[in-house]
Amino acid sequence: MKRTKKIGAAVTVLLIFAMSVTTVFADIDYSQWDSGVKGYPKDVAGTALFAQAQDFFDNKVITGDTDGLFHPDRTLKRSEFAAILARATANKGQITTSGEKNYFNDLKGYGWAKAYINFCSEKGLMEGTGGNKFNPGGVITYQEAMTAIIRSKGISETVMSSYGTWPNNYIKYASMYNMNGTVKVTNWAAPITKGEVVQFMYKNMPK
Repeated sequence: MKRTKKIGAAVTVLLIFAMSVTTVFADIDYSQWDSGVKGYPKDVAGTALFAQAQDFFDNKVITGDTDGLFHPDRTLKRSEFAAILARATANKGQITTSGEKNYFNDLKGYGWAKAYINFCSEKGLMEGTGGNKFNPGGVITYQEAMTAIIRSKGISETVMSSYGTWPNNYIKYASMYNMNGTVKVTNWAAPITKGEVVQFMYKNMPK
């Protein structure tokens, strides 16, 4: 009987300890994980996207907006995507040199992006929209973003032409190799968000 009482008491102590531990962890407010001291936007730090975005933040490939947040659900302009892609693929000095060229005549108000846009054009990663226009303020779509990423991997147009014509050939290639990863794309012609661009890049480009 004494032995039974001792075992019962021990079990009671363990249960109380387990409940207290559970309470401690349950009280943690993960929404307060703000890594601002390290320069990470607080709407990304502590989220599932952060593990994919961190290296790109560390290497200045992507940045937050002027309000200090990243806004992962916001769509991206073509000029913004060009900047991200250029930073991810250019060697030192290449972007500065590209800024001296004049390929497009609709970049007024986008002087900050001119070098990035020119670099992407020179490397065949992104194309204009015709008539020396780039449409820097237009939104970037899933198919445009994926096309640029595939091109950045050095896959030639000759190879891609064997899969059909744009954009179906790039969509088919991306689907074959699961290049969109966990991003569920139902309409490739729709605008892509900043968070989804990060996921595309993390899946397919060097970190």
